[in-house]
Amino acid sequence: MSNFLSQLRTGWISVIWSKFAPIVIAVFGPRSAAYLTYLSMDWGLLNKQKSVVCLYRESFIKDIHQLRKRTEYNYPIVMAGFTRFQQSWTPKEMQEQTYYQSMESNYKAALLKSDIYAETLLRLISRKVDIGAVLSANIDYWQDGGFKRVCRKQKIPFIVLSREHPVIPSVCDWVTERYKEAEFFYTGQGVAVAGESSKKVILGANAVSDESIISITGLPRFDAWREVSVDKPLNERKTITLLTFTHGYGADKTFEEVLISFCLAAERDKQFRFLVKTKDEMDTVKVTRLVKKLGVSRVEITHEESLYEVLPQSYLVIGYNSLSLLEAAIARTNICIPAWGECLEDGENVMYRSSSINVSNCVSYLRKREDLEQLLTQGLESDGFNWDEDAISAFIGEFVAIPKEGCSERFGAFMAKYIQ
Repeated sequence: MSNFLSQLRTGWISVIWSKFAPIVIAVFGPRSAAYLTYLSMDWGLLNKQKSVVCLYRESFIKDIHQLRKRTEYNYPIVMAGFTRFQQSWTPKEMQEQTYYQSMESNYKAALLKSDIYAETLLRLISRKVDIGAVLSANIDYWQDGGFKRVCRKQKIPFIVLSREHPVIPSVCDWVTERYKEAEFFYTGQGVAVAGESSKKVILGANAVSDESIISITGLPRFDAWREVSVDKPLNERKTITLLTFTHGYGADKTFEEVLISFCLAAERDKQFRFLVKTKDEMDTVKVTRLVKKLGVSRVEITHEESLYEVLPQSYLVIGYNSLSLLEAAIARTNICIPAWGECLEDGENVMYRSSSINVSNCVSYLRKREDLEQLLTQGLESDGFNWDEDAISAFIGEFVAIPKEGCSERFGAFMAKYIQ
């Protein structure tokens, strides 16, 4: 089933399905779509009394896995179909995050189908588990509209654990203005966020009814590091890791330059494992195509190997404007950031600004391509930074919250306010 779903998202089946799905839905309706979605549920261990139904997103899975281990709820996951099926009846102009809400009154027939789909799916799920809440990964996904309306009608809490956490100043401003321009208003209940910047954005846009419904819980995925050993000495680590910064980072050209230098170094250096860590399957497909053009063979590309496995084995991590670099800090790796071309080291478009002492204590900047090539050829002059716990905490705390009791535990306590 997992291989089929993978092909449905990115493989040859997706081409056929995009044409076939509207016919299936037109003939059998949204209830049949709900039955098909139900068949692909990832139930997890159903050993708790109440269940929180999760709407799948790629990176959101890491948070759900931790919540399953550390809170008092089950977390069955709606894995497939809730986007593709709804695309069959939702007009193109409504398939846009944030802005869909202002058009809802013009497309009541489409909304009704989404409601029927969501109601049928939740009814099927409720035959197996006691639904305490529905959980999404952001406040403004268009695919969630039907679930929000049905939850409101059935008095099921609709909660968000936001995987999207704007921290770059210009992005924070852009998201705030986007919410304002769309006049977006969150119609669910609680909202859990990774840190202070997300809370400020939502409140600044007047996108919620009450500040009290927003809680800074941190991201549960960070809890996994509590069980990961990061004690392996740097001089015994044999992996050099490149974290992709492809689509959405505004640095595609510079990423390709970094990738080329990375691949050429991999061909020369037989001592290290050269690994490109991608974000998801689509990212892997894109990077694989780029690498194939170079005709190199020693570079490994994966989205399936987790950061918890990769980073503690990494001597050096290269990345840009990614929260994953915070995890690299937890893993005590050397961190290098490209700072040439489209990649910057300071200003309103930068996450890790060299002007911040908390950042510069933990990060090294590569200010031209030759610096990267020299680094990959000759290695670091020493084993890197000798960080103390205060430096690491200050670096991480500038961007996300990691409560002492754990992100999952704080989120569980937050959920308990809504689940009866």
